[in-house]
Amino acid sequence: MGSEDTIYVAVGGVEESELTLLWVLHNLKPRKVCILHVHQPSKMISSMYGVDGNLAEIIFDQQQIRGLEEVGKEMMNRILDEYLLFCSQAGVSAIRLHIQMDDVAKGIVELIRRHNIKKLVMGAAADEHFSEGMWLMSEKAQYVNENAPFSCQIWFICREHLVHTRFETGQSSNAPSPSGSSYLTSSTEAAGIFGSTVSEEREESECEIELYDVLHSGEEGSSNDQLFDRLEQALKEAESSNQKAFEESDRRVKAEMNATRAMRQAKMLERLYNECKRENETALAKQNESLENIKRLREELSVSREQNSILESQVANSERRMKQLEDELSSALEQLQVSLKERDELQIELENSHKVIEELLRKQAEETSSTHMDQFNLDQLSVSEIHDATLDQLEICQKEKDELQVELENTLRINKELLRKQSEDTSNSHLQQPFIEFSLSEIEEATEDFDQLYKIAEGARGSVYYKCALRHTEVVIKVLGRNSFQDSNEFLREERHAPTVMAISDAYSYSAMFYTNVSTCW
Repeated sequence: MGSEDTIYVAVGGVEESELTLLWVLHNLKPRKVCILHVHQPSKMISSMYGVDGNLAEIIFDQQQIRGLEEVGKEMMNRILDEYLLFCSQAGVSAIRLHIQMDDVAKGIVELIRRHNIKKLVMGAAADEHFSEGMWLMSEKAQYVNENAPFSCQIWFICREHLVHTRFETGQSSNAPSPSGSSYLTSSTEAAGIFGSTVSEEREESECEIELYDVLHSGEEGSSNDQLFDRLEQALKEAESSNQKAFEESDRRVKAEMNATRAMRQAKMLERLYNECKRENETALAKQNESLENIKRLREELSVSREQNSILESQVANSERRMKQLEDELSSALEQLQVSLKERDELQIELENSHKVIEELLRKQAEETSSTHMDQFNLDQLSVSEIHDATLDQLEICQKEKDELQVELENTLRINKELLRKQSEDTSNSHLQQPFIEFSLSEIEEATEDFDQLYKIAEGARGSVYYKCALRHTEVVIKVLGRNSFQDSNEFLREERHAPTVMAISDAYSYSAMFYTNVSTCW
């Protein structure tokens, strides 16, 4: 298809390629021009609506994308028609050839190979980049210069200046590619005015060709001037009609896009509203949960304060009881000291009396004669009775001394234990167990009326220890003597051993204390 007389001019937009086409018409004086164009649908959508191809697939559905591509094709045809009109006004026959491809440089090389193009003119760079001695600045120009078949001579133009020429160095042996599609179109200036149209269509490897010859004849004289005027008027009307149709189509597409965009925005806003609603509900639920936690904590704090008040009251009571016990213990110690002193004095007197009696007996034995044997026997009997009575009194005093010694040791031990536990009881008073009251009938039933089988030991001052099971718990009962000076209030000192002592009971004529640990009752 590539004729030696045909100059192929690669064009883009009207503004950027008019100077290239004008250079071809003024310098190469071609007999026939083929307007070559690579159509980029994705770039067309991006330039029209400000979105790239990937984003367009997300924003628009397939039907809308096809509609946008149709609009892009209409715009491409309109641009190519303007180039054809420009050539026809210059008196040059022109056709058009286009291919759809995303990469312009690859599209140009593909058209060169497919149609065996021999002569090609294309831009070297954008017009604003022109400078004296410049080289191929455009990546498209560099790619075509390096990859186009060597059988094609290429002129690279920038702002009506020849920048570089790649001369033909051989014949291309590459056959036309079967893939893709291209379109070739030509028109005459008289088409549409006289009703005579010269068109030719042919297919070449899926290529659809529409041929319109543009002819100018100088033989008709003045009639051609009228014909040219009418042709120019018809072209203007056709251009105006195409412009209106394009604007209407553009408005329709934009209206559809706006409606689609509005629907998408509405759906997006609805989705955002639902998300915000869910987030607010979640936040509200968390806030309510936090409020419930705060309320529960306040209630617990109130209960803790009440318990703290109770514990403080118990601590104060414990301190008062401690003070009372210390006073009573001090009195008991004083009384014990007095008793010990009296016991020592009594023992001294007893020893002195014993010495005096022995001395008297010795003297009486020496002075008494055999004649006074009867009287001596009588006196000896009296002395023997006095001696026996004195020994009995001495034994009683010794027993009281032992009991007082045991009591003193117990009292000292209790005092030491009370002093050691005082600080611990102040901080741990809330752990103390309350006294448990037991009735006399329970105690008698547990010990079978204080049977000797349950008796395990006897203590000082007449106290007796019994071991039995009371309320399903093995306990040791300490029953105090009737004449003991220790009363129920004094039991509080042993209550300070809270894990050990269970209860204190006042059973009519005697007092008793209960232990859960046998080792602590001695």
